[in-house]
Amino acid sequence: MTRSEAEGAALGNERRISRVVLATVLQIAVMAVVLLVYEYGRHLVDGRSAQAFSNARWVWDAERALRLPDEASLQNWALGWDGWVRAANQYYVRVHFPATTVFMVWVWFRHRRAWPRVRAAVVLSAAAALALHFAFPLAPPRMLPGHGLVDLMRAYGPSAYPAEPGSGLANQFAAMPSLHVGWALLVAWGVVRYGRSRWRYLVVAHPVVTLLVVVLTANHYWLDGIVGSAIVVAVVWATSAVPWLDDREGGPSGAVGAPR
Repeated sequence: MTRSEAEGAALGNERRISRVVLATVLQIAVMAVVLLVYEYGRHLVDGRSAQAFSNARWVWDAERALRLPDEASLQNWALGWDGWVRAANQYYVRVHFPATTVFMVWVWFRHRRAWPRVRAAVVLSAAAALALHFAFPLAPPRMLPGHGLVDLMRAYGPSAYPAEPGSGLANQFAAMPSLHVGWALLVAWGVVRYGRSRWRYLVVAHPVVTLLVVVLTANHYWLDGIVGSAIVVAVVWATSAVPWLDDREGGPSGAVGAPR
């Protein structure tokens, strides 16, 4: 290779790296805006506490009518050993956003063709959840008096929420739906669909454990997790019918950057 050819190849590599960096920064900015809009929008429901508690009583009665397990019974069983409680609290606080973020980084860098569909699933599920927060504000079970539920994060730590509803980053009257569970299911679906390791099916435990954790810690009702999962299933199905979101090998791709 001549010197001019080597310089041309180096310049081409620099341009390619610059395009990838620019595209990555752009996608980070897009997802950051989506999450900021979602979190800000949730706060607009904070002032409807009376409706949130009324809806909480309705959800509790509906779950009993549907023969779903009593959330307090799961708590009482777990309280037999503090280790269950502390592990659940840590899982709730430490796993949700890091796992979702790592999954999205993995898709962007390793499975670029799938990125538009995964991004669309995150955005659409967040939009659907935000609409439901407005339509159905809901106090979490740890705030519902008279049913023997304990706020285990405040009792044992660490806690993801401030003592007073309405303060901090999270809206505590937005329990329905649970995107903790919904996005855990999205992560499991994505890893199974796009991964190649024979061990990838173990990720199915993530949404199962997440559902048990959000109920055990009294942050969500069973129905919150069910509805959050249903939203993700719906958006995954909907995105499968959009041609420019085709994530199959050899299909049209709307992704920016080098293929996987």
